[in-house]
Amino acid sequence: MKRYNTTFLKWACLLIMCIIIMAGNAFAADFTGKLKMKLDDETNEGDIFVSGSKYCLELEQYGEKIKVIVDNGKNETTIIRLSIKEYRTIASDDMMSLMNDPFQSYQYSLGNGEEKFMGTEMVNDYECEVYQIIMADTPVMEKWQAQSLDFPIKIVQHGQQERVIEITGIEEKAIEASIFNIPEDFTKWIDPNSLPGEQPEWAVDIEKAPVMTPPFEKKLVTGDIIRVKIEPGKSLAVKAIGKSETKAVATVIPFKGSNPLKNEKWYGNFAEKGVICDRCHEMSGEADEFIIRLYKGNITVAAKWMDVFEKEALTGEEIHYPISGDEHITTRFINLTDEAAEATFAYYQNGQLIEDDVPLKYRTITLKNPWDVSTSTLRAKGDELVIKVNTGKMQIKLGQFDSFEF
Repeated sequence: MKRYNTTFLKWACLLIMCIIIMAGNAFAADFTGKLKMKLDDETNEGDIFVSGSKYCLELEQYGEKIKVIVDNGKNETTIIRLSIKEYRTIASDDMMSLMNDPFQSYQYSLGNGEEKFMGTEMVNDYECEVYQIIMADTPVMEKWQAQSLDFPIKIVQHGQQERVIEITGIEEKAIEASIFNIPEDFTKWIDPNSLPGEQPEWAVDIEKAPVMTPPFEKKLVTGDIIRVKIEPGKSLAVKAIGKSETKAVATVIPFKGSNPLKNEKWYGNFAEKGVICDRCHEMSGEADEFIIRLYKGNITVAAKWMDVFEKEALTGEEIHYPISGDEHITTRFINLTDEAAEATFAYYQNGQLIEDDVPLKYRTITLKNPWDVSTSTLRAKGDELVIKVNTGKMQIKLGQFDSFEF
């Protein structure tokens, strides 16, 4: 299994950003053209093929030939590395991507800003409708939608980095269906972070470590371990108190049996100065216990349970979660079936659905494989969040927390 270098990931993310913005077009005309992507002073060029609800990009970046295929009907983006015969498939509207990168958030941003029609303008011999998204009275994005193609041929994002995507040399013609196929001899890339972590050497005798039940405070020295059994309907909050100037390194790691869910380096240091606390939302369906370990230094650790909503829900079931205040809502979904599971969410006020201009696909959680996990942070709107399981069976956990309180 090979790792993606940072240069490749940077440009791959830019490609996905462009496709997310384009994905608002259900069925575009068939055409091909040259794609130019400019990120600050860096420019990359390639070819684009568009056919109905599918798009394909062929590019060479720093000697790496890649192909990006988007199936808007399936909400999938596939990145293919031709040199190593490897491909990676992700959801085109992955919420984490949308929330952390402004350029790929055009469709999502429609729910947070105001889109204005700015008129028409000729771009590369095509008459375009020009749209602009404004947030807090500041223009953040613009797109030029070619009317005859029903497809944006230019997109500009303003901010610390100006990013421009433009399609030139457009030729309208039928696109071969084979261009959207993954070669048969290519293998699927597996994210190492999705694999179970290997048992650390220090965890060989983990059963000898004390099991404690929150709330508690306990002094720890280098190498000390505490075990906390996971309880349904609760999330664990942990913090280091009485911290001195001496550097301390402590983590909370969820374990299933004798192995961590992910590599131990995945988990952050809650004893670092400036860290308020660690909140751990893993559920009994995926882990057995939390392991608190002090790698370095001396601290007093404080731990407590936070009461949360937790339930296993089947197809057709609805969860009605009352919203209190403006604190964001932390969510966690686990697929408990052998097939795909899907759920959607919506906000209500006084029993009435709040009309939301965020498309339904951005309010849908899809877990394709058994034990797939999805976590996200939702805005607090109205007085009730309603989650409906459309297919399969899910274990769902919800809670509202003040980010600045233990």
